[in-house]
Amino acid sequence: MIDFTEISDGDGWEAFCRDYLIALGLVVEIPPARGPDGGMDLLVREQLERFSIILVHSRTI
Repeated sequence: MIDFTEISDGDGWEAFCRDYLIALGLVVEIPPARGPDGGMDLLVREQLERFSIILVHSRTI
């Protein structure tokens, strides 16, 4: 069971998503980085397809 309340900030959310996608078997070509990202947080690949992923973290509890 994942307790999402333990993810306190955007950096933690990006790290969680990266690790989760790797666990699902995707290859992370461009990992999360600090600073301007041009609207793309992760670039992942599954076989011959690439996916640009934008992540948003909002704490509303």
